Amino acid sequence: MLTQCRKNNVLSRTTILIAAGIIISAAFARQLMELLKPFIGREGFIFLVWFSFAFCMFFLLRRATKVSLPALAALSFILFAGISVLQRINIIEERIHVVEYELLGYFAYRDLRQGIKGICYAALVVFLVGIADELFQGLLPYRYFDARDIFFNGLGGILGVSMCLAAPEK
Repeated sequence: MLTQCRKNNVLSRTTILIAAGIIISAAFARQLMELLKPFIGREGFIFLVWFSFAFCMFFLLRRATKVSLPALAALSFILFAGISVLQRINIIEERIHVVEYELLGYFAYRDLRQGIKGICYAALVVFLVGIADELFQGLLPYRYFDARDIFFNGLGGILGVSMCLAAPEK
């Protein structure tokens, strides 16, 4: 199925489900966060975001083939860049954008892998899903459209595509 997706330049079901999950979760993510924060506190919530980021990195690396020394160096740089980006984002909820779009960027590029053309297609997928996500949030009475989130979505997508470029799948 995956090789069929790559040949036809279409997104796999996994990628489409990740994109749909990102958009649909906008309807309840804020309430879930507000429900969790009193129980786990701000530090616990920050730990949860870091754990999610680490889990995504581990999951994506686990799918990789033998990682050469240059690829390991590239992956280390990407990991450091991701951690640096997350550290500088003051609003914890916005860190989640980076994590979820990292997954989307990885899977979109994996499906559309064709060098520069695949990078452009994956970027387009991340951008369009980011716009759809924010437009959907703009329709909800308790959420709002935020162009800054689209920027964080793009950063996450860049990290995901970079991961896929540095450590190709088996």
